[in-house]
This record gives sequence, structure tokens and C-alpha cells, in this order.
Amino acid sequence: MLRDAAEGWVTLNIQQGIFRLACEHVLRTMRRGRETLLTLLEAFVYDPLVEWGGAAGSAGKRRCTARDVRAALAMMAVRAQELAHHFTEVTEQFLAVLPDIKQCAEKWLKENDELKSVETRLQDCHQQMALIKEIEAYGPNLNSHPLYAISQKYSSYKQAKNAVEDSMKALVKILNEFDTQIENFAATTEAINGPQLMAWVQEFSGTDEEEQPIFEHIKDFLTNAGQAAMISQCEQAETELYQSMKQTHHLVRSCLELLSQYVAVSQYYPQSHTEYHRVLVFRKLVAAALESKSPELEGGPDALALAQEAYREAKTNISNWVRAEEGAGEALECVVIGMLCNLNRRYLMLENGAQSAGDCLVDLTSREGEWFLDDMSTLSMQAVELLSLLPLQSASAEDAAMPVAVECVRNANLLLADLVQLNYNFSTIILPEALKKIHSEDPSVLLMISELNAVIMNSPVPLNELLTQLELHLRYLVMDMESPASSAPLLAAEVRSRYEALLSAPASEAEGQSSGRMLLMGFNGLFAAVELRAREL
Repeated sequence: MLRDAAEGWVTLNIQQGIFRLACEHVLRTMRRGRETLLTLLEAFVYDPLVEWGGAAGSAGKRRCTARDVRAALAMMAVRAQELAHHFTEVTEQFLAVLPDIKQCAEKWLKENDELKSVETRLQDCHQQMALIKEIEAYGPNLNSHPLYAISQKYSSYKQAKNAVEDSMKALVKILNEFDTQIENFAATTEAINGPQLMAWVQEFSGTDEEEQPIFEHIKDFLTNAGQAAMISQCEQAETELYQSMKQTHHLVRSCLELLSQYVAVSQYYPQSHTEYHRVLVFRKLVAAALESKSPELEGGPDALALAQEAYREAKTNISNWVRAEEGAGEALECVVIGMLCNLNRRYLMLENGAQSAGDCLVDLTSREGEWFLDDMSTLSMQAVELLSLLPLQSASAEDAAMPVAVECVRNANLLLADLVQLNYNFSTIILPEALKKIHSEDPSVLLMISELNAVIMNSPVPLNELLTQLELHLRYLVMDMESPASSAPLLAAEVRSRYEALLSAPASEAEGQSSGRMLLMGFNGLFAAVELRAREL
């Protein structure tokens, strides 16, 4: 009908007018709503207009029959066949594009890894640039940069780590000793509280048996053999053996009686108080230190102050006891002398080890793992503390030299402390600074080293041999004998004069502040306190 109407309107030229514009507008609107129209029209494929018409004329909703189901299934099969072709095309297109997608994904992952690597390198470059700017900011004070302290920090860390490991080993050894003592005490307590002690007491509580001659049966044989003197010797030995057995029997019986009394008293001792015994307390402290790996035990930062206060209180109690008790001073002297002898024995062992160490003196350590000079200083400090307990004010005229001897020991202790401080300052200040200047080839330091080397090489006797001669000369002087190395002090004085001439050499103001002269003056200043202390001694 539309075609017939359009042919009739040709003469009126309506196609180019309002009708054409209206049609174009309708088509554009339908294209814009294409999805909506297709959704509505798609229902006609599965539910034709015939069924809609039947439903409109019926009184109610029409029932779905088997014919309707077959028709719907047939239409669904047709729709599936139509979509199968489209699905196959889509699948083939996807399979064709899938390798490209995989290649693009791999390319993206590779580029992403490269991007991360570039970002990491860029961050490193930024850090290096910041470090360079920091170094440039130091300017002439570049030597104070933290990088120069890495070696020193590592050395300190290594020393601290070795000290901690040695301390842990020592604590484990002490802990094992405490455990052994506790186990032995438990085993002994179990034995004496059981029937074993009563059996021992009954065994040794009987009366002594009468002496029965042992050699009575062979007396005639020895007489006939002409060994009458041997008979008297055998009888004398028998008598001595019997007396010794009798004394041993009495001693064992006395020990068993004391042990029985101890058991009777210990039965009234509360078991809870055993935890306060010093062995158990020390074991707890050692176990806590071993577990925490810290030198601080119970008490926290105030532990040192508490220990010092306890030590002062103990010294005060000892002084009061010496003044109050008769004969307490002599007893204290015996105890102090015994402990001093023990310290002196260890001190002499360290001296002999140091004397025979030679070039290995730097690596010489004691049994506790400390350097020999530190251990000697510790022993000397202990000796001074022990001597401080003696009542020197009440010394008699015969002991007038005792205060002088004690003062000599104190000065020797101060001298050892100065030597320890000298070694510490040399290792931490002079030596690192000298090595740094030598590596940087500082001309003033190299010049000073060459001048010192000239002083050493111009000596008529090598320094090691000169030191040996001085020790030999000192030994002969102590023994008040004529020394075969009497020229050694003159040679040492000559070397010392050359060294002092190098120290007092005139220099300009700029040269006087050079690194080489400052190092030499600092090195010489380390020995000033030691020399002053030696003169006082």
C-alpha cells in the first residue's frame, strides 16, 4: 500500500517534502533504539502472534500443551543452529587472536620487569647522588665522614661479639659446675637420710677388737731361720698398723657422729629456704644472664650501684669485726696473705708468659680470654683492695716497712692502669690516624717516619738487642753484681737524646701544626704519664 501511495504522490512531489523528512526521522529513531526493538521483536521468534491472539480471546490463561512444547523446542533448536554458526565464527576469531594476545602479554611482562629494574637502578642512582652531594658538602672536613669510621666500627663490633661469645662459654661452664654441685648435694642428702647412714653407724659403733698377733705362727720358722731381728721388726710394724687402724676407726666414728648430728639438725631446716642458698641464687643469676645474653643481671641499671654499696658495707663490717674481736686482725692477715699468694702466683705466670712470648706478645691472653696486660692490671687492683683491708695504723715497729710496701703496690697498680690506658689510646687514636695519613700519603707524616727510622737505624746496636742488654743489666743490678752489659744505659741514653732532639727540632709556624709533628707529639705524650708514675715508684 505504501508503494501504491508513493506512486500516486509522485505527481505531487511529496517524496522530497514533509513525508520524506518524517520517514528519515523515524528511521533514525529506530536505529538509535535498535537494541530495544530487537529485544521486543525477539519474543516473536519463541512466542508467535498466533498464541497471543488465542490468549486474548480466552477467558483465562491458556494451558501449555504438548504441541506448544514441541513447537518451542523446535524454535529453540532453530535458534541454536543459527547461533552455532555465529559462535563458531567467534571461537575461530578468538583462537586466531589468542597467540597475539599471549605474545602481547609476554611482551608486557618483560617490559614491566625492565621497568622495575630501571626504577631500582634509578633509585640507586638517586642514593649515590645524595651521597655524593653529602660528601661535597663536607668539603675540607671530608675525613670526618662516617664512611671513615666503618673499619673502626667493625673492629668494635668484632671485639664485642668475641667478648659476648667468650662470656657465654664461661657462663655455660659455671652453670654446669653449679648443676654438678646441686646434683651432688641432692645425692648426698638422699644417702644420709636413708638407711645407709644407720648401717655405717652400727658398723663402727662396736668396741675395738683385741689385738691378735699376726706373726705368731711364723715366729718359730723365723727363729730357726736365724731371722730373729725380722721378728721384732714385724711386731713393731704390726703394732704401728694396729694403732693406725684404731685412730682411723675413731676418726670415722667421730665423722659419722657429726654427720648424724647434721642430719638431725637438717631435718628441722625448711625446704623452702634452700632456694636462698648462694649456689642456687648464683645459678639463677647465671641462667638469667645466659638467657638474656646481657651483662645486666637482676637489678637493672642500679645493679652496679647496689653492688658497690654492698661492697662498702662489707668492708665496714670487716673493720668493725677486727676492732671488736680479739685476734681478728691476725686471722684477717692470714686470709689476706693466702689470697695474695694466689694472686702473686697468677701474676708471675703472666709475667713469665709475657717474657717468653716474644713477637706474639700482642696476641697473649690469659685463661679467661683477656689480654695479659688487662689481666695483670685486674690482679694488681685485687691485691690493692685486699691490702686495704689490713689495719696498717696499728702496725708495730717491726712492721714499719709494711705501709711503704703497700704504697709501692698501689703505685705499681696505678702504673699498670696507665699502661692499659696508653695501649687503649694508641690503638684507638694514634694508630688509626697514622694509618689514615699514610694511606693518603701525607708528606709531613712520611717525612716524620723517615726521620724516626733514621734515629733507629743510626743506633750502634739494634733496638731488640739493646732491650735484651738493658734487661740483663737490670737483673745484675738487682742481684748487686757486676753487669756484663754496663754500656747498655749509655747506648739507651744516646738513642733517647736523638729522639728528644727530633722532638725539639725548630720548625716554622706552619710546619709546627703539620700532621706528622702532631702525631709525633701525641705519641710522645702517651708515655709522659707512664714515665711520671714510674719515677714516683
